[in-house]
Amino acid sequence: MRRRDVLRASAAAAALPFAGRTVSARQSAFEPLGVLDLEGTKEVVVGDGGETAFVATTDGIATVDVSDPASPELLARVAPLLEDHEDGPMRMVYDVKHEGDTLVAVGPANPTQTETVQGVVVFDVSDPADPEQTGFYGTEFPIHNAYLQDGVAYLTANDGAKNPAVFVDISGDAIEEVGRWSTVDHDERWRDVYAGLRSCHDLYVHGDTLYVAYWDAGTWLVDVSDPGNPEYVNHFGHYSVEDLRDIPTGEAGRESLSVPGNAHYVAVNDDASLLASGAEAWDVDTEDADPGQGGIDLWDVSDPRSPEKLSFIAPPPTPDGSRDGTWTTSHNFEFRGDRLYTSWYQGGVKIHDVSDPANPEELAWWRRPDEARFWTAQYATEEAFVAGSMGGQTYDAGVYTFPNRAGEQADPPELATTTVATRTVTAKATETATPTATATETTTGESGGGVPGFGALAALAGVSAAALAAWQRDDD
Repeated sequence: MRRRDVLRASAAAAALPFAGRTVSARQSAFEPLGVLDLEGTKEVVVGDGGETAFVATTDGIATVDVSDPASPELLARVAPLLEDHEDGPMRMVYDVKHEGDTLVAVGPANPTQTETVQGVVVFDVSDPADPEQTGFYGTEFPIHNAYLQDGVAYLTANDGAKNPAVFVDISGDAIEEVGRWSTVDHDERWRDVYAGLRSCHDLYVHGDTLYVAYWDAGTWLVDVSDPGNPEYVNHFGHYSVEDLRDIPTGEAGRESLSVPGNAHYVAVNDDASLLASGAEAWDVDTEDADPGQGGIDLWDVSDPRSPEKLSFIAPPPTPDGSRDGTWTTSHNFEFRGDRLYTSWYQGGVKIHDVSDPANPEELAWWRRPDEARFWTAQYATEEAFVAGSMGGQTYDAGVYTFPNRAGEQADPPELATTTVATRTVTAKATETATPTATATETTTGESGGGVPGFGALAALAGVSAAALAAWQRDDD
């Protein structure tokens, strides 16, 4: 067994360095219930029952007891991963996924300039206080994100050629690839599109359908009822293959990060009738009057072959929507029932009521751009949801818990805004003629410093501009 640096939260340890901070014993305003400072926090997922959060910590994984949302506590930390591997340790562990007693951690999120171990690390987390590594599957590609369902790990596999999604069966003693699929497999014309504009950024599985966020190539639906024989269902987004083939290579980087945006993250609701596609994008046209960043499109996919765009959830306001301004672009999110839990980097976290998805209603919003940059928001219980903050130069990363209810933040940061109303949009999507946002639905107005994030070209060009600016230290 490779050496594991497992930190168990004993009573003494939890009392000082690993115990969460209780924010408020009694509260009426909407604010965090508790905070656990946890260095390197990126993605956070919540286990069945809502009592344990599993965290990607850049250098490994951590498990956190959130059964008492007012006092989250560290149970264990396993880091660095694969330290004894000849190309170890694993770097840039930005994503984890959980199913039953199994947890997978993947990395590195982006290509590195030196030889480093790449792949999927499998853990038995039946005892969250004592995760045990049970397997490893090495890959020839970095893995930014993954999904785990029915014992199959679905992986982003940006190779600069086809940029496929790769399916690996981790359920048996022998871990093995069982299938893969790409836009190029569906239509060879995509090979002529600059690879960074069609990067496989994230994926989600519901039932027999794989949903892939393929950056500017849009959101793709693939039938994986037999992962060994995936079949195309549909795709939609802002651009067609013809649009993207016409973009000169020298302009591709700018285009990949600009509004109206890319398909950065995708998820569906409980019955897969409603899909959310989030964009990680900025205002690169600084001459216009709209400094909005990437938001979330809501689609009716009750008929997957004839999706309808229903509405747009605007990002939190910022007076400088460029990548040098305060980042309030959409990041990761989750549906649960009629609610959508969202994260917006420095723009905070929100809950929306999406019972009428054509008219989503904001229920709660908390932001504190000088102390938190949120990577994700995840339902835990009827009483609480969990969010991960990646931290900053002057404040710690960590795991936050929030009340799962409507409410307003007391004394929120001041906003200098010029508001463009959020609008409802209805558009039919087809395979070749995809809806184009002729009017970008955004809101504006929050000041503050810049914040790091992941750009569309990171997995293909080595690292993105954002990664070069802020995450370079992760590759040291």
